[in-house]
Order: sequence, then structure tokens, then C-alpha cells
Amino acid sequence: MQTAIILIITILSNAFANIFIKFGTQRLPPLEVKNILGNLGKIVGNPWILLGALLFMLNFPLYSLLLQRLKLAVAYPLITTAAFAVVLIISVFLFRESLSPPQYIGLILLIVAIWLLAR
Repeated sequence: MQTAIILIITILSNAFANIFIKFGTQRLPPLEVKNILGNLGKIVGNPWILLGALLFMLNFPLYSLLLQRLKLAVAYPLITTAAFAVVLIISVFLFRESLSPPQYIGLILLIVAIWLLAR
């Protein structure tokens, strides 16, 4: 049970780290490779991006703990696939991103894959 709770927290921290960073980058001036260093202060100083980075840092020790309890061949695909599905679903509602019919089928297949991996 403890492993399952750690797994869920790891998945959600990974997913929300990405969501918060996306949310933060929408509040920055347009970034390009040539101006990325000039905007580094704005990037690092953005509270949403900072929150996302902190969630990624939280994710690291949790992932390490999971790797002691689960096989890498199970943990990595389970976490990344589940986080991908969470990001996909939230992106539709929060960022108004649309999904095509094949993407909905892909989401269903991801959910089936997560179920199969978790067994």
C-alpha cells in the first residue's frame, strides 16, 4: 500500500511539474534559442516555473525510493505513461488543447497499458 501511495505521488508530481512549467512559460516573453540566456532571470524567477522545478526535485527522491521497490522495467514506463495521461487530460481542460480521434484512442490505449503494467 505504501508503494502505491508513493507511486501516485510520484506520477502526480511529475505531471504537475510539467503543467506548472507550461503555465509559467505562457507568462514569459516569446523565447528563442538566441534569447534564452537573456531571459534566464525571468524564467527562473517565474513562480509557476519555480513550482514546477520544485516538484521535479521532489520527484527525484520519490522515484529513487520506487526504484528500490519496483523493477525499472515496470516503474519507468508506469510513471511516465501515467504522468503522460494525466498531462494529456489536464491540458485539454486547462490549456484548451484539443485532441483528435486517434489521440483519444491513444489515451484509451495508455490507460489500458497502465492497467496492464500495474498488475
